[in-house]
Parts: sequence; structure tokens; C-alpha cells
Amino acid sequence: MKIDESGSKWISRINKATEYYDDWSNKFNCNLMEEYFYGFQHSGTERRKYVINLIFSTIEIKKPTLLFQNLVFRIKPKPKSVDFNYETAIRRCQLREDTLNTIVSDPENDFETEFEMFLTDAFFRFGIMEVDYSANWIENPKAGQPILKSDSEPYADPDDSGNTIKQPEELPENERVYFKRIPAWRFRVGGVDGHSFKRCSWVGYYDFFRLADIKANKELNTEDIEWNGARSEDLVDTPTSDSEIEDEKYLKSGDYVKVWTVFDLRSKKKILILEDGSKILLEKKFSRFPLTALKFVNKLRGWYPVPLVFNWKSPQDEINEAREQQKIHRKRANRKYLYREGAFADDNELAKLESDIDMSFAKTQMDPTTVMVPLANAPLDQSVSESFIIAKDDFNIISATSADQRGQADRTTATQATLIDQKSQIRETRARVQVANVLQEIGFNALHVIQEHFTLPLWIKINTVPTDENFVEQQSEVSDEWTQITGDQLGTDLDFEVKLSMDSISPIESAQSKQNFVDFFTILTQFPQIAFSPTLVREAAHICGYRNEKSIREAMKMAQVAALGQEMQAKASLAALGGTPAGVQPNNNVADERTKQMQSPDQSEINTQIQNQLAPGTMQ
Repeated sequence: MKIDESGSKWISRINKATEYYDDWSNKFNCNLMEEYFYGFQHSGTERRKYVINLIFSTIEIKKPTLLFQNLVFRIKPKPKSVDFNYETAIRRCQLREDTLNTIVSDPENDFETEFEMFLTDAFFRFGIMEVDYSANWIENPKAGQPILKSDSEPYADPDDSGNTIKQPEELPENERVYFKRIPAWRFRVGGVDGHSFKRCSWVGYYDFFRLADIKANKELNTEDIEWNGARSEDLVDTPTSDSEIEDEKYLKSGDYVKVWTVFDLRSKKKILILEDGSKILLEKKFSRFPLTALKFVNKLRGWYPVPLVFNWKSPQDEINEAREQQKIHRKRANRKYLYREGAFADDNELAKLESDIDMSFAKTQMDPTTVMVPLANAPLDQSVSESFIIAKDDFNIISATSADQRGQADRTTATQATLIDQKSQIRETRARVQVANVLQEIGFNALHVIQEHFTLPLWIKINTVPTDENFVEQQSEVSDEWTQITGDQLGTDLDFEVKLSMDSISPIESAQSKQNFVDFFTILTQFPQIAFSPTLVREAAHICGYRNEKSIREAMKMAQVAALGQEMQAKASLAALGGTPAGVQPNNNVADERTKQMQSPDQSEINTQIQNQLAPGTMQ
């Protein structure tokens, strides 16, 4: 087979990038920390030692706070040019919103599972998600014929010297957006790297494919690729943490080949290369980078992050050692004894004491109280138990996991527990925001794929909340309504932004949103005068963390009505006490009295007040 020089150069770059990745992975013990997650926290014969797997339980505690329930995307217009049409953008954003929510919630796309694995990867390394287009292609019987308008006039390409646009050789069938989690240990960053993909030269990942499937793909350059036609046995046990074992198992299986997918971020090219560099299967331009990354903590240098689990290792080891020491000491209940030589008539008498029979007797030749002495156990110092408690507290501090989250009572006071819980929530909120930003980027890429590639109609579920006054009736009408649209209806412009409904992230976030809602309305109830100032209302909402603008406006109206009602009630009460009818305006108007009380005193009033407070004769 002829060697492709371009392919060989790329493989050389990939090998350098692999060395860079291995140095980072070994430094932060990424493979080892995966083993810790599974519970294999001792090696070899030591695996029978006692293990309290807090790494597993902590990740399982944190994942529900970062995963979503009934994920809901919100699409909002974002002006991109001077001639931006806001009304048209609003209608398109409603269609985009329903389209995106339909695709993400479709069980066939398996987005929920892929995203959970993507999130779990970020604890040990980083998460990589690919969002791209896929379709089944069939032969077009009209291939090569011109595409006609309704009046039978052929289309012409204005950017290509007026050439007639011809029918394609193949047509798409079963178009779809796929969400693919890329295992982190298969991903590489090469060339110049920075904290974001924008600062990197190229990135790529490898995968394994059957050679028959590659040769069947007409889009790939498979000329001169050899295949003996023998199919290997199906693989059922694929290692997930040791890439070398994984590679060896696949490559020895016969017809599997290792293929690298490289994205050259400088030339905007997607390149598929065989592992041996002998062939470039595909090289084409791309307009949209399909990969999204999740990193919780960036390093000060380079793209690869600081894995969260790495800093949990030391307290986890300390906890296991303390419990193992207690376990060993407890097993010393099988007591050992020392006896004086010649104390027993023969060995048979000693064997009676070694048997498991209760109430056994043995004949001795001396004083029974001095014949045998029990061998004392080593004392179990209090520091062993204290070290376990300290190590567990260290683990909770490092991982930002409170006792309440573990379902345990805390030994701290109520005030201390509240402060610890608040600080823990701050760190968790930051992580939830990071996950929300990644979800928004994934949603944007999914819509971009549809607008860029989809040519066939697709069915979407109408879930956009109506904004008319007749809300209840419209909501009942559209709750189960489906409609068919085409990609053209979504437009080609990227004049939108994707937002995420944060209350769909987790039950914890939903409970926090509920608390923010209650706090906001409590402030308006206790201080009704705030309702008469839109600035103060929004300041109160901002302090409480409440962001629903529509509800804020309605709350301001209701608070104003309640405040006016209280004012009228106060006037009626004052009129009743003074004998003035409720319908007649009294002289001592409540509003006037309140205005006078709020006015600042002048200098003469201040001097009079000071004079009244000082003793006679002290005023100069």
C-alpha cells in the first residue's frame, strides 16, 4: 500500500500530542482514580482490605444536582445586523425552541445517557460531546438532471457563473442530529493549546471501525485499502480505563482498524486518517466546530484541566487505612496464649483446649492459674478513631459535600452548619452554571446542524408557552399538538441565543427557585411601598435571585393594588375615629402626614430640638 505523506505527518503530530496527554494523565493519576471510583482502591492481594468508597458516593451525590429533569431550552432573538427584523425573529425562535426541545427529548437520540457519561468524564478528566448530522443516503433516480422551478425553468447558481444546479447523485433519508460522547482518554489536543478550543491549533480523537464499513462508505477515499474479508468475533468486554489494553484488543481482532478524526482549527478542515498514516480517508472544510468540552477547573497552563477527583485521593486513602486498622484489631479476638513447658501431661491434653467444643477440660501438672497466660493485644489508641473522623471531614471539605447531602447529622452548631451549607451551595451553583453553559452550547450546535443540513420535513411538538391573555385555553390546545416543518422555516441566520431553564437542572435548583420566589413576594408584602417604584421592585428581585420578568411585572401590579387597599382601609379607620364619613376627605390626610414625616427638618427645628434636649444654661 502506498504511504500518504500528509497522513504520515499528521500521525507524527498525533504521536506527539499523545505523549503530551500521557504526561498529564499520569501526573494526575486519571486511570488510577477511575479504579478508585469502581472501588478498587488497593492493588494486588491488598484488594481484600477494607474500603469505604466515598469517591463513588460523592459523585453519585453530586450528579443529580448537575443533571436535568425535563430539560427545557429557551430560544431568544439576538440581533446580528442592522436590518434585523425582530418580529420575524420571534416567530422563528418559537419554532427553533420547539424543534430543539423535541430533538433533545426524543428517546431515540439517547441524549440523557450520553450527557450523563459526558458529565461523569469531567470528574476524572474532561467531558467531550460531539453534535453533528447523520442520514441514510439513497440513489437519486434523477441524478444529473437540472433542478426546476414551478414554471420548469432551471435554477442557476448566481455565485458560479450562472451554471444550472443539477440534482445530486444521492438523497438523504432519515435525517437526524446525533449526540455522541467522546471518551476522554481517546481525545487529544495538539500544537499550540490554550484554555479554550479557539486557542488550540488542532484537536482530534480516535475510534475503531470495521474495515468493511469503511469501504462501504462512498464518501471516504478507500482506494488501495486492503481487506482479507475475514470478520473477527464480536467484542463484548471493552476496557474503559487502560487505552493500551483497549487498542491491543481491537487491533488483534482482525478487521477492526483505528481511525483518527482530526479538526484542524486553523485551516477549518476535518480529516480522517488511518492509524498507520497510510491513508487520508477524508479531508473537507467545516463551517461549524461540532465539539463541546466540559472542564470544572482549568490549569494555569494548557488546555487539559485539573480533575476534581485527583484531590480526593489522600483523604480517601486515610479513611481506608484507619478502618483497616480497626478491622485488624477487631480480628485479634482470636486470642493467643503462652504456656510453660511441661505444664501438660501430654499433647493430647493441650489439644483439648484447641478444639471448638464448649466446656472442654485439660489435665495439668501445676497450678492452673499459673500454667497459661493470654497474649495481650496491642492497644487501639484513640487517635485511630480520631484519624478516621478527621479524614472524613477533610474529604467533605475538599469535595464540598455537606453532611446533610450525605443524609447524616452534623456535629456542628446550627449557625456553623448554615454557613457551611451556604459555602457548599456557592460551589455547587458555580458547577451548575458551568453545566448550563455547556448545555446551551450543545443546544446551539444542534439547531445549527438542522439549519445547515436538514432538507426533509420533520415533526416537532408545539410546547411554546403562549403570551396572549387567553393563556389557559391556548395551553390546553397546544399541550399535545404536533406539526411538520422544514429546515427553511428555521432560517439560515444564527440570529438567536440559547438559554436554559435553570429550574430544569435538578430538584435542588427547583427548590432554590421556589425559595427565591417566596422571598421576593415576602419582601413585597412586608414593604408594599416598594411596589410603586419599578427600580426598587427589580432591585428586590435581583437580591432574591428571582429572574422571571413577566412575573415581576405582575407582582408589582398586585403589590400596588394591595398597598392602595391598605391605604384606603387606613383612611376609613381614621375617618371612623374622627367622626368623618368614609366618603369625605378628612383634614389630617394620611398621605399628607406621611409626607410631612418623611421631610427633613430645617435648621430652626434642629436648633429647637437641641435646645430642648440640653440642660438650661448649657446652650451658648
